[in-house]
Amino acid sequence: MGLYFAVRLQQAGHRVRLVARTGWADAPRVRIATEDAEETVELVPVADVQRALWKKLALIASYGGVGAVTGLTVGQTRADEGTRSLVWEAIEEVRTVARAHGVEFTEEDAAEVFAVYADGFAAGTTSSMQRDLAAGRPSELEDQTGTVVARAGQVGVAVPMRGFIYRTQSAREAIARAEA
Repeated sequence: MGLYFAVRLQQAGHRVRLVARTGWADAPRVRIATEDAEETVELVPVADVQRALWKKLALIASYGGVGAVTGLTVGQTRADEGTRSLVWEAIEEVRTVARAHGVEFTEEDAAEVFAVYADGFAAGTTSSMQRDLAAGRPSELEDQTGTVVARAGQVGVAVPMRGFIYRTQSAREAIARAEA
């Protein structure tokens, strides 16, 4: 039995990052091939997959949710203290929910996630969820923000920022799905 990934890069010069459980990357039959020798595939073994997934969710759902509500790019939200702090609050809410579910998501992890937002994206970046909602297409709202809201409800954790994002974008999502 094998585990296979198929990834298609949309633009040259981008990296693909696969996250796997520790030990998997050392398996004797792991091969990573690319059609273009200039593209890179980075396999990052992690000891705690749940922690890695929650950190990823904290990143994409936070800057994407704030971007969807404001209509601003990452650079614009970073430049404004108010929207920048909203992204931080959204990351912290995800961290609180993850911890309530028994996932080790530390303050250092939250700072690392925020640093990716603050320093890792080009100024004109927007999330796919933000772009889809703005264009009236079905998005990942339910899979990202909806998941955080639902998981928070399971453990009785208040997530006012997430709730606001979810409630303000749910109508757009419903309309897009009805018209799809």
